[in-house]
Amino acid sequence: MFNGVQCLFLALDDARNMAVWTLVGNEENWRTALRQGAIWGIREKYRNLWEQLRPEDILLFYCKSPAAGIVGAGTLAKTFRQDRPFWPDEERAGKVIYPYRFEMNVQFVLPENEWIARAIKGSEVGLTRGYVAKGLNPVRNDALIARIDRSLVERFGASILAKTPDLGVSVPTHSGVQAMLVEIGSLQRFLSQREYPMERERLDVVWRRVEGSVPTYVFEVQVGGDVQHALGKLKHAHDLWNSNVVLALGPGDMAKAESLLSGTFHEVQSKVKLVELTKIQELYRLKKQWKAMEKTLGIF
Repeated sequence: MFNGVQCLFLALDDARNMAVWTLVGNEENWRTALRQGAIWGIREKYRNLWEQLRPEDILLFYCKSPAAGIVGAGTLAKTFRQDRPFWPDEERAGKVIYPYRFEMNVQFVLPENEWIARAIKGSEVGLTRGYVAKGLNPVRNDALIARIDRSLVERFGASILAKTPDLGVSVPTHSGVQAMLVEIGSLQRFLSQREYPMERERLDVVWRRVEGSVPTYVFEVQVGGDVQHALGKLKHAHDLWNSNVVLALGPGDMAKAESLLSGTFHEVQSKVKLVELTKIQELYRLKKQWKAMEKTLGIF
C-alpha cells in the first residue's frame, strides 16, 4: 500500500541484492500505517511477493488517491503475519484483509497536508499501472528507478541511490552531517526528515514520533554560516512546538554560540544543546555498528 532529505540507502550498483518496491494504498490506510508504527500489509493472493521481501529492501510509498503519487520512502525492517484487523477498511469489514505484513524504517515522508501538492506523480517518471496495481509491486527497471531518484532529488533533495556518508572525511560537510542525523533518527524509530518547513524557514533535520505530530527533536547544522540565525530558528521551534533543540557545530563556532545563549538567546540557554560535529560522526559510527551487530545476531 510509502528529507529535502538525503535518504541513506546504499548505491544500487553496490547493492544488487536489495530490491525496490512500490507500496500502494489509499490516503486513509497510509495515514493509519504511518501514524501507528510504520506497518504495511498485503492480501493473501500476493503472499508470493511478500515472501520475496528482504531486510533493507527499498520501499516507495505510493498514495493512489487522492495524491496519486510517491509521498515517501523507506526500507524494510522485518516481515510478520497477523490475524487482527489494523487498517480502517479491515475494522469496517470486521476481518483481516491484509494478513501478510511488514515493518518499515521510514527514511522520509511528506507532511500529510502536502501529499496532493508535492507527490511525485506516476506519469512524471513513467511509473505505469503495472507498478501501482497491487499493494506491493517489484520495480526491476533500472532506468525507471534512476528517473524516480532524479525526481526525488530535484523535488525533495532526497535520493534512494545515495551512498552512506563517508566517515573517513576529516572535515564534516553540512549535507553529510544532515544525512547522518537523518539516519540516526531512523535507527531510533523516528520519522526523520531533512529541510522540514517551519513557516517561512526550513529546519535542517527534525525527528517526529508519528506522522502528523510536531517535531520531537529539531537540529540545525552549522559548518561555518550564521550561528545567530540558526539559534533563532531553534528558539522559534522550541517556542512553537516545545521541541528538544540541538545545534551541531564546529569547535570554532562553539564560543560564539555560548556567548549568544548567555545574551540574546538567554531565554533558551538551558534548552539548546550544543554538540560538536565530530560527536555526531562518532554517534553515527556507533549506531551503525550497533545495527550491524543486531543483524548479525538476528535480533533486529
